[in-house]
Amino acid sequence: MVAERITEAADGDAGPVVCEAAGFRWMYFLLAPGEVRNHSWPLGVQRFGSRGDRALTYIGIPALDGNTWPLRWYSEPTPTTPYVRAAQLRAVLISSRRTLT
Repeated sequence: MVAERITEAADGDAGPVVCEAAGFRWMYFLLAPGEVRNHSWPLGVQRFGSRGDRALTYIGIPALDGNTWPLRWYSEPTPTTPYVRAAQLRAVLISSRRTLT
């Protein structure tokens, strides 16, 4: 799983990763504004906010405390890592893809 691998690669401080407990069970890796457009991503990665400045995109974010089912934090933002590092996420995605093929 990509979320496990990026957390391991970041020594437990991966930045904000949200997951769904029901439905499609999506994983959301929250990147700094503009970072989606600064990288090429492997096929199959769905990007939000990559169509330009006028695109309105959003995802639900759970509260840091309390019940926000079906969303939960897989990895919470921290003062040292307020966003997932895009380059690190991309490297893990590419590595995971090679492992699966």
